Amino acid sequence: GHMDIRMAAFPYTPASCTSVGDGTFDCVASDGTLVGYIGYSSSGYIDDLAVHPSWQGRKVAKGLVCSAAKQLMERGGKRIYLHVRAANYPAIGLYKSLGFSMSENIYPGWYDWHGGYEMETNTSRLASLMQ
Repeated sequence: GHMDIRMAAFPYTPASCTSVGDGTFDCVASDGTLVGYIGYSSSGYIDDLAVHPSWQGRKVAKGLVCSAAKQLMERGGKRIYLHVRAANYPAIGLYKSLGFSMSENIYPGWYDWHGGYEMETNTSRLASLMQ
């Protein structure tokens, strides 16, 4: 399930507070294997996103983020945002390619000494990228 993908995708224990009532999307391969998922709050905060390493680079994360943005937009949400570790270059590249703006480096308690960034964008623009 989600925990197996998270453990395979991250070399650290990610901080996650996705809880009952939060939105989720799963990406499932044609054979039924779960290959990625996203968890997000009704306020538009992406709390958890992971793609199994064997599926990374195949636009799974893009599809999950755009799907979450579309659902948030349909429910009246205007903003989608997240925190990303400063050393997570692939994720930062993805979010920048999707038009997310990036804050200055911040150092909340759940990050290592590299810190991280808050990134955000408009849900309607992001939802329009779905193909």
